[in-house]
Amino acid sequence: MKLKNTRYTTILVQLFVLLFITGCAGKSALVQTQGIYDKAGVYFEYPAKWGVTEDYKTSNARVLYIETPGSEILFIYIMPEEKSGRLSQFARGFSKSIRSSDSDSLIGESTFGSPEKQNSYEVLTERFLVTFLKKRIAHQRIYRRRVFNGYACTLIAQYAIENRSNIEKEFDLISSTFRYSK
Repeated sequence: MKLKNTRYTTILVQLFVLLFITGCAGKSALVQTQGIYDKAGVYFEYPAKWGVTEDYKTSNARVLYIETPGSEILFIYIMPEEKSGRLSQFARGFSKSIRSSDSDSLIGESTFGSPEKQNSYEVLTERFLVTFLKKRIAHQRIYRRRVFNGYACTLIAQYAIENRSNIEKEFDLISSTFRYSK
């Protein structure tokens, strides 16, 4: 799978720069204060300090981008199940596209766990290092996939591992309330 959307690449590069400027100091959003996203068949709840900043379609998928007050990133990819492939294939393709868009080689090679079932999602974890100013920061992406009405919905959370405790509840809020209907 190739992700060659220049808008997507530009956003990612800007976010990685922001990640390093902020020193990977993600701040926890308050889960108690929630917003609701309910547009064109996509529904989920999210922390009030977070926001959906992109919702667009490519030739293969609908993509949503959710910003946090810190350096964490959340993407949602929605595509017909028959075009989505296995979760491990999707994750490797996504990771490769991110690394290839990183002209400064800041993102190291990834290691992937095995897909497993968690609640109603198929879940896969990817770990990698990001290097900036000779500092290596361990990161991970959590891929959560669930099928709704023949559409594979993949939620991708990316964050510095050192900030995991700050954001796990927020990502869980989004995935536990996520619904898609065409």
